[in-house]
Amino acid sequence: MKNTLVFVAASLLLSGAYAQSQSQEAAPPFDSRPQLVAESLKNVRPRGVVVQITDGSTAEGSGSGLMKVDKAALAGQHFADAREARPHQLPMQGGTPI
Repeated sequence: MKNTLVFVAASLLLSGAYAQSQSQEAAPPFDSRPQLVAESLKNVRPRGVVVQITDGSTAEGSGSGLMKVDKAALAGQHFADAREARPHQLPMQGGTPI
């Protein structure tokens, strides 16, 4: 019984070590067809072409406190200024109005 237990424990350890040494991450296949196709497509891309990114990053001004003024923003500001220009009474502190 003791010998069987030692044999099972040893076989589990060896099988675990064998399974870890044959993983795809330990030795990735660099000569597979998808890998070769991806490398050829990467090599075909033109070099030195710089494309301007317009995703609203800080280079564009968004996030750094700057705002791009467009037609909708100007119209909204106009409506807000007109609303503030109308005479209105400030609410009084205290109870409910009568």
